[in-house]
Amino acid sequence: MRALVLALLAGIAAGAAGVTHAADGATWYRCQEAVYAESAIVACSRILATPGEPAESLGYALTYRGLAHLARHEDSAAEQDFTAALTHPPALAHAWTGLGEVYKAEGDWARAADAYAKAADSQAEDADSGHFTSDSLGGFRHAPLTGLGYAHFKAGQTEAALADLAKAAAACPSCAAPPGLQGLVVATARRFPEAYAALDKAIALDPNAPASFFYRGVARAFEGKGKLAIADYDEALRLDPAFAEASQARARAYDRLGQRDPGSPAAVAPGPAMNQSALTALFNGKVWRATGGPWKATLEFRADGSFKERLVDPAEAGGLEVRMDGAWSAVGDQLCLYLNRRLCMTAHRANGELTLVRADNVMEFTGADALTPTTADNASDPVREFPLREEMRPGGQPRTGPGRTLLYYIHGFDGRTPHHSPLLEFFLRRIQETKGWDVVDADYPLDVRPGGQVMRHEAANFGAAAFVARRLRELKARGYDRIIVGGQSWGGWTSLVLSMQPGLPLDASLLIVPACCGWTVTSNFRDRELKADNTTLYDQLITRVRYPTVAVFFTGDKGEVADRGDWTRQSLASRGVANLVIDHPSGLSGHGAGWLPAFDFEFRGCILAFLQAPPKGGTRTAGCDPPPPTRDFRLAVQASDLGDWRRNLAGPNDLAGRRFAVWPEGSLREIKPGGGTLYTSYSLGEADWPSTFRDGAYCWRGRVQWLQPVSTDEQCLDLVRWSDHELVGLDSKTGIVTQWWTDTGS
Repeated sequence: MRALVLALLAGIAAGAAGVTHAADGATWYRCQEAVYAESAIVACSRILATPGEPAESLGYALTYRGLAHLARHEDSAAEQDFTAALTHPPALAHAWTGLGEVYKAEGDWARAADAYAKAADSQAEDADSGHFTSDSLGGFRHAPLTGLGYAHFKAGQTEAALADLAKAAAACPSCAAPPGLQGLVVATARRFPEAYAALDKAIALDPNAPASFFYRGVARAFEGKGKLAIADYDEALRLDPAFAEASQARARAYDRLGQRDPGSPAAVAPGPAMNQSALTALFNGKVWRATGGPWKATLEFRADGSFKERLVDPAEAGGLEVRMDGAWSAVGDQLCLYLNRRLCMTAHRANGELTLVRADNVMEFTGADALTPTTADNASDPVREFPLREEMRPGGQPRTGPGRTLLYYIHGFDGRTPHHSPLLEFFLRRIQETKGWDVVDADYPLDVRPGGQVMRHEAANFGAAAFVARRLRELKARGYDRIIVGGQSWGGWTSLVLSMQPGLPLDASLLIVPACCGWTVTSNFRDRELKADNTTLYDQLITRVRYPTVAVFFTGDKGEVADRGDWTRQSLASRGVANLVIDHPSGLSGHGAGWLPAFDFEFRGCILAFLQAPPKGGTRTAGCDPPPPTRDFRLAVQASDLGDWRRNLAGPNDLAGRRFAVWPEGSLREIKPGGGTLYTSYSLGEADWPSTFRDGAYCWRGRVQWLQPVSTDEQCLDLVRWSDHELVGLDSKTGIVTQWWTDTGS
């Protein structure tokens, strides 16, 4: 049985005889990764050349290919793709924005303004899609509004430009670009106090954005403050050594002062880099005061991995101050800071000085080789909160009285999904049904509170942990006897970070394939580098966990580069922390194996027993003895488990108007009486999918949406009645069950 369960995760078999195939989900994923422009162009071109591709997906492929061409500065090819994309409904807002970028590069401000305006006014489904840019968590609409403001500015329409930029800032309060451009526009009108207020706001929102310093340099140059302008150009070039406009502006500023531009600073060569153990010993639990560019910096490296940074620019009136919170770690031979980006540097000590150097050999921070201890941590002085999206899902337990249990569960995050998950994992749903526990269903946030901070990578986990710690105390005050926190993938990692904090009303943690950073989905170095962090950082954090812990790891997990199970067991047991480690169980494979009904059959019982009564005294490590196999819906994995399944095929008359929870994908499907399927999922939200019944099989086609790769090939399964409220999806060609459907009753 287990070998077959392993095989089913290879994917759903596609197509029936005679069907012309379309693109699979992996090809769409690569098409949508414009950051890897060359491979994106190849993938999108393959989709466009596929005869079976649905007409409604062609505009997406053309738009993505245009964006990849744009990233390669192939403006003519990009313009052709964007123009062609707009002939295919839906006319995507991103295609109009892409055209705006092309016309901007050409200096055709009238056409650029027209294209940006069409994007800003668009009602296409991608117009408000989560964009997850470097300085925001979502909200695409600010981008064309910002572009429109710039086009109006370049056309000499100052007030129109400011009106556009005000709308852009309202659409994305965390984005640095709108106030940065506002500062530039009003500076050219010689409204300098207003300009510096806007520019300082842009810098405070993202002190790593070179454009904001460049614009402030331009403002200072307009005001005749040449030396201060050069200081800003220097910072823009330090942040981005290839910033040609800043280099040219600095040369002009030196020329006005009658001086020769000395060029970029010489490359830093401060001596050998420190290794990981030396980095940990030097920085762990310490505060360092340094300088970086124009900033006087105070960097606080807490012993629990949390991090606080205070930057002061003394050259600004009143001293511009920026506070950024997040996390830090020693990874390999680099010191990494996680704030609104991931910044890893080598550390060098020489002649009483300590220097941190980026990969481009540019100095990030330098100062005296003198650090002072700190006892602050994420419990005594929490980092800025990263609020999760919560939904309370009440169970069947009494509203008052003893024995009440709350499960605070955090879903994973794929880096792009703007929707809330419609379902819990199968085994968690069954726990709630059988035990009546209340569940707070939590997801990655999509916006930032006013005055908040965009957080990336480990900063998001530590900020989310600060939020959940506060929420647990509030929830405990509502009378719960037990509170359990858990999560899958990103949610599991956030639960791990939370479990390091002392003094929480937390009875146990549930870590399902915890992953912080990335996985290998392409051959790109970035994926391999981030995937390695899932092991390196995990090994550091698990040694600080304080609460009884269930940890689950699967073979074939895209987020794991090494077996973390043994180290988890040893680390927790050596410190007397009760633990149950389910480590690479036979037959269950992949990052999402916890969603399989078979996982519920095999492990729900022992997980529940542990969460309700973690072992005390003596050995603190629990084990699992899965129940013996039996005829059970959850163990239906091949055709031979279904008897004479052809006599039990479900057709449209059996299913029309009914809604089913579908596992392991965790989606909802409602078969419409007139044909088609209403599909609801974490990734796509609610979407209408073409579907039909043909030759006894249920066949459907996924519809791609913005930043949501799916297979657009036709896929067919035989839906076999297991009971009045349960179906299994059988690929009759392979004889493998790949889906389990349960009637939601509504």
